[in-house]
Amino acid sequence: MKPIQVLIVDEDPRVRAQLSRLLTLRGCIVQTASNAAKASEFPAGFQPSLVLVDMRLAPLSGTVLGQEANIPVVVMGPEHEAQRCAAEIGAAGFLPKPVQVSRLLACVQIPDRDDSTSAA
Repeated sequence: MKPIQVLIVDEDPRVRAQLSRLLTLRGCIVQTASNAAKASEFPAGFQPSLVLVDMRLAPLSGTVLGQEANIPVVVMGPEHEAQRCAAEIGAAGFLPKPVQVSRLLACVQIPDRDDSTSAA
């Protein structure tokens, strides 16, 4: 089975590191970027099946990274704002921050082993 490839776009390096570490430990191949311009420069051979993007970057990232490439985009941020932003850009969904491990894994479709912690 091919590993899930996830692109994380967030300005906060701690969020990128936490989410990347968690998904990598679950077998995902992860690339991170601090903005949409850097996200569009992912290495050859990396074909994300999902983009997780902070809502402050979502309008540009969603258009550039997800919709044009037909990749599902999930917007991260405070729950109601992220939900509204996701609807505005036509994202596949939203993920409330702080990100709960169980919701992150469900979003990426990885079985959860322990949902007692927050990731970011």
